[in-house]
Parts: sequence; C-alpha cells; structure tokens
Amino acid sequence: MLVERRERLTRALAALDGGTGTKKRVRWEQIAEYVAQHPAAMPAEIAAVLEIPAANAHAHLGRNEGTVFERRVDGWHVIEGWEALRRGEDDG
Repeated sequence: MLVERRERLTRALAALDGGTGTKKRVRWEQIAEYVAQHPAAMPAEIAAVLEIPAANAHAHLGRNEGTVFERRVDGWHVIEGWEALRRGEDDG
C-alpha cells in the first residue's frame, strides 16, 4: 500500500514538472471514476494517473464542484449519485 501511494505521488510530481507526455482531452466522467475509486485524490495525482495536464484535472473538478465533486480538507470526493449525470457514450 505504501509503495502504491509512493508511485502515485511520484507520477503526480512528474506531471507537475511536465515530465511525461500528456493527453489533451479527458471527460469529467473519467476523472469521476478515478476519484470514486481513490477518495481524497488531488488534481496532480489525477493528472499523473490519467496522463493529462494538472490544469485540466483541476478545471474539471472545479467546473463540476457541487454536482459531481466536492472538495474536502483531505482532497476531492465524488458526490453520491453522480453517475446519474453521465452523458451517453454517443453524446459529444
């Protein structure tokens, strides 16, 4: 468990430093799925795992705060029932 957390933090630091190539686009649903599985996630950690810029992760969290995500002292969490807000796979 400690090793896994260390690896996640190392990837997060690399993303902050611009260390790895990043994807340009990600849907908020992908971020929500990650946060649901990893409560208290931070934007840099999410960015590292999803290989996106930390600014993109932070933007999705902020844009959907109060409906999908909530910020707590320990990090970001999903709000119960967020799945009902998902767009269909065919939606843009």
